[in-house]
Amino acid sequence: MRVLFAPIGIVAGLVAGFIATKLFDFVWSRISEEEAPEPDQRQVSVPMLAVALMLEGAIFRFVRGFVDR
Repeated sequence: MRVLFAPIGIVAGLVAGFIATKLFDFVWSRISEEEAPEPDQRQVSVPMLAVALMLEGAIFRFVRGFVDR
């Protein structure tokens, strides 16, 4: 029975990632006119990077939990 749920879980994870990415992009566009900073960008301030990473993590965790539910 578990073999049947593996493909569903994979597809659900992909869908959750897509939804979370779109939701994060939408929320970030309301916060800043610039694109969200990446960790390897040295010219971005540390507080701005921290906000972006925390927000992205929270959104991804929320969406993944909701989809898993």
